[in-house]
Amino acid sequence: SNGNISANYNEKILLYVDEYTNEPEYLVEIYGNGVAWLSEKHKNISLVELNNESLTVNTKFILAFEKSLNIQIINNHNSISTIILSGTGIIAYLSSNKNPLHLNVSPSCHINTKPNSTICWSHNLLPSFKPGIISENMMCFDGRNGDGFVVSDTL
Repeated sequence: SNGNISANYNEKILLYVDEYTNEPEYLVEIYGNGVAWLSEKHKNISLVELNNESLTVNTKFILAFEKSLNIQIINNHNSISTIILSGTGIIAYLSSNKNPLHLNVSPSCHINTKPNSTICWSHNLLPSFKPGIISENMMCFDGRNGDGFVVSDTL
């Protein structure tokens, strides 16, 4: 690599606790000049750019985000851990598919998704949870707080 890149491990910020291993996952700050390569288990990486906007992200899918974004950590949003990223900057999230589903939500177009496959959603959308038909609960986005979008992995 060209340049000098370092990571700050001293001031760990708890992001979430992995539901399967019960191990904590922390945010790590990378700084300096150069190239940093990031990946996880052969997953695809997608980028979303916020322009004075807010996005709620399932921590299971977050890979990286620019320091210019404000972060609010929500330890548990019913069955998933989420963070709210707001401001202006780029977010990188993971998916198992090259083309995760981008679903529009409005008061006249409601969307239901599985919590463990829901990557992120417009922060103004406040999901409710209802029992699923077969097993797990479903996240319900009804657009009662305006239009927005939901991104879902196609597991």
